Amino acid sequence: MGAAVTIAVAMGMSAAGTAAARSRIGAAVPPSLMVQYARSGVLRPVSGRRGTYDVVLRGVRPQVASFQQSPGLVSAPVALPRLLVALFGKDGDHNAALSAGGREMAVTLRSGRYDAKRATVSYRVTAMKGAKALPHDLRDPVLFIDSADGYTCNVQLNNYTGTTLTPTNWDDPGSQQRMTSGPGVITPGGYSTWASEGLLLAEPCSNWVSWNAVDGNDNLVATLMIQVDVPRGSGNSYSCSVTGPQGQTVPYSCTLDPNADTSGDDPNFVFDLHTTTG
Repeated sequence: MGAAVTIAVAMGMSAAGTAAARSRIGAAVPPSLMVQYARSGVLRPVSGRRGTYDVVLRGVRPQVASFQQSPGLVSAPVALPRLLVALFGKDGDHNAALSAGGREMAVTLRSGRYDAKRATVSYRVTAMKGAKALPHDLRDPVLFIDSADGYTCNVQLNNYTGTTLTPTNWDDPGSQQRMTSGPGVITPGGYSTWASEGLLLAEPCSNWVSWNAVDGNDNLVATLMIQVDVPRGSGNSYSCSVTGPQGQTVPYSCTLDPNADTSGDDPNFVFDLHTTTG
């Protein structure tokens, strides 16, 4: 994905106050599982490729059920086109279990194609070791798809100044995502990392954190705000702004670190805060 770059340094603005409510920080987000139902289907061996099959599911619904593995608490329908893009464009191959007629076949999904007009979806699959092939004709097949994640926003701030940075507020991203780790106090020469993640398949992520820069006498020198956004599709964006208290000149600049990776579904945003005036 291309990144929309916004590195802003503002001067003469009032410092943001600390907020009363801060984000709930949770453990790593459990991966989500999908269940796809069909009225009928066929399983065809691919000529010359042992253990490889084409699966055609007919009478499929335009959405599949999605839910988190334990200890997750979120479920939601996922549109079929979005499912296929996420499965085969984000994380690579995924394991699945194909069930029909009281039998199951463990497979790895290699590719998928959806025909909305015919209500069919076709998968190229490889049978897992020990799996036995199902009959050619599949009656009321069900496909259970394992382990697909939401997007992840990883952020790091490096403190190259002589002052301590204290996080004052950060955002709770909402019902379909959460922060999985929070920022911490950064002493001179140190750094802090934080992250947020979508709760279900290909859910976008975003977060923002505000900081106070305080000198050795506990005087507020500047306020820093970092924002990142990874939407579904394309157009990652980020910003880092610095404001000075009561119209004072800002003694710092915030820039994107050369080692930052701002593209893709799981970017690593890295920012550097430097002293610009004595």
